[in-house]
Amino acid sequence: MDRLRASGLGLDVGEVGRTVRTAVGGSVATRLTEGDREYDIRVRFDRSAVTSAAELAQVPLFPRSQVPVRLRDVAFVREGSSPQTIERENQNRLVRVTGQVLPEVWSVGEASAAVREALAAYPLPEGYTASLAGGRRRPSARTSGCSRPWWASRSSWCSP
Repeated sequence: MDRLRASGLGLDVGEVGRTVRTAVGGSVATRLTEGDREYDIRVRFDRSAVTSAAELAQVPLFPRSQVPVRLRDVAFVREGSSPQTIERENQNRLVRVTGQVLPEVWSVGEASAAVREALAAYPLPEGYTASLAGGRRRPSARTSGCSRPWWASRSSWCSP
């Protein structure tokens, strides 16, 4: 999103985000109480109105200037994929990958060394780090060995 352009048109990021959220998934406008039950009253665009990035780019925004603009006027809209959830640690986004060592294949030390070697050979973008962590879990009837998570995190996701 072009924050400067949006601001110049009288829009803020929150307004744009709420409009996009309403267009895509709807938003709860109020709640209806009937007896001991409550129901969300959800406002949303017609499901057939926004089925692609091109249609989302056409969503109207109503800035304080009273002259409607389209989402495409303040944001680059494209289709892509994203994680279902975003995990954070100390306000930094992170990706956690976990696995278990099969003792009949590798020892914990061998597996850790292989992961370290693979991570060393993988070039991370500037601002990202990869860490190996984990601890030994007590073996059970179904699992044995060690669970060793590692993750890559970016120190800052905000651009100036």
